[in-house]
Amino acid sequence: MNRPSDRQNRTPQRNRQHRRTPLDPARRAAFDVLRAVTERDSYANLALPALLRERGIEGRDAAFATELTYGACRTQGLLDAVIAAAAGRPTDRIDPVLLDLLRLGAYQLLRTRVEPHAAVSTTVEQAGIEFDTARAGFVNGVLRTISRSTEQEWMEKLAPPASTDPVGHAAFLHAHPRWIAQAFTDALGARAGELEALLTSDDERPVVHLAARPTAMTADELAAEADGTVGRYSPYAVYLPGGDPGQLAAVREGAAQVQDEGSQLVARALALAELDGPDNGRWLDLCAGPGGKTALLAAIGAASGARVTAVEPAPRRAIWSRKTTAKGGTAVVTLEPCNHHGRTPPCVDALLAAGISAVTYAASDPNPAAAGGAQRLVDAGVTVSPGLLADEVEQGSLREWLHKQRTGMPHVTWKFATSVDGRSAAADGSSQWITSEAARADVHRKRAAADAIVVGTGTVFVDDPTLTARRPDGTLTDHQPLRVVVGMREVSPDAKVLNDDSHTMLIRTHDPHEVMRSLGGRTDVLLEGGPTLAGAFLRAGVVDRILAYVAPMLLGGPITAVDDIGVPSIGNAQRWKFDGITAIGPDVRLSLVPN
Repeated sequence: MNRPSDRQNRTPQRNRQHRRTPLDPARRAAFDVLRAVTERDSYANLALPALLRERGIEGRDAAFATELTYGACRTQGLLDAVIAAAAGRPTDRIDPVLLDLLRLGAYQLLRTRVEPHAAVSTTVEQAGIEFDTARAGFVNGVLRTISRSTEQEWMEKLAPPASTDPVGHAAFLHAHPRWIAQAFTDALGARAGELEALLTSDDERPVVHLAARPTAMTADELAAEADGTVGRYSPYAVYLPGGDPGQLAAVREGAAQVQDEGSQLVARALALAELDGPDNGRWLDLCAGPGGKTALLAAIGAASGARVTAVEPAPRRAIWSRKTTAKGGTAVVTLEPCNHHGRTPPCVDALLAAGISAVTYAASDPNPAAAGGAQRLVDAGVTVSPGLLADEVEQGSLREWLHKQRTGMPHVTWKFATSVDGRSAAADGSSQWITSEAARADVHRKRAAADAIVVGTGTVFVDDPTLTARRPDGTLTDHQPLRVVVGMREVSPDAKVLNDDSHTMLIRTHDPHEVMRSLGGRTDVLLEGGPTLAGAFLRAGVVDRILAYVAPMLLGGPITAVDDIGVPSIGNAQRWKFDGITAIGPDVRLSLVPN
């Protein structure tokens, strides 16, 4: 049986040997939080305290972990510029896990008193645990290059000239994104000379701010309990001199919360805003995650009998919002809350801890290891209502994931562009472009959400595609799918599909089932090959959805979108049904599923 090519499989390989436990819990904690921020869009200020409590990290170790985590996040722009210069490549071409390790190492070298040899050796050791000797060597080389210059020397090398780009220069020196520095400059107006002082202040280690929730306690009462100081601007604010705010009784019991004073002012401004009509006591927050402003807004509204409905489209932010605002509320989710401990604790535990009184969901969890959450909620006295918009969810946001859970195999979508007479190219082979720019942009959005794109060696030979996901301005999206090339023909090392924009896997086979086995760890696969590969996948019965982008043109000629699919007569036709017809610019996107 043919196997994926090891020589040109560019997917990073993790160290499969027995993993040693790192000696340093502080660095490990900081690394894990950075991974959560990068991978799962977590919030460092929410994730770190919980992790420190979970692992029992206290005292100096907790302080060091806090400094590393928040410092690496706060100075990421500066660190990434230095890492890119030392590595000789842009950071988007460095594996994200390695990049987070390098950020931790670089921060220690540039902004702490940690001895350089300790900063380098501990980071290299972690790279060896996470990956292999080669990548550990890469980390070692980059950090040793960084260690040869001070932060000031790196700034002098890399900062834009102050004479021609004063805003960019100031932003770089103070580790701020340029757009933030420009926004500050615009806001300062005639006082633009104060930009340096503003950026310097903003780059300092922040003081922890607490918010006393109205009707629960006052700021004076919170300040007395926390041994803090009443804030200057918000009537709810208290400045905490140090310690873990999560240990305060007021925070644990929901009478207070950790929240920046500026965010408190936003909630207060919304509550006091003038209305065109009467206040009916129903307030709607359409951007509720991670929940701090929503929780304060709800507490302010409760004083007058108002009720806040919190809506958050981003799943990770919605989870955080639920933790801070959900007591006595109803959680509306797409999937039955899970009942097992995977990469995160059970969702059911979080819902019960948050005090949710009712849960409505669309689809039941098909994974036996995770199922049973609904029954646990019912047993705990929570009202559970399943099946809301189940069909829409089954054929929408959870389509690919549910398929993977039920079958154990990736969900395959065959995507192709065609003229209205079913041709994928003109008689001379030209095919750029059949569909419009709007349709191509839609395809790139699909690619950016996919785990892998599959083409044949013939497509690589004829078209030499990059198979990347790009934004309308031509830049690469943050997520790039794995590029998979199927076939027995040799792929030129100069082929664009082998460039460093993404990882590439070569699978030497003509068997679609073998391709699926090789991609078994993926969930969402786009099949974008030519008519031969499409025909093979359709004959094998491994296509789960068809996306056809149909242009209003006629081409004629012999080049069709698909070759033989094993249909000898009309009675043997493969029957599909439409589940979506969408106009995209001048074209039409047809979505079909098996009948």
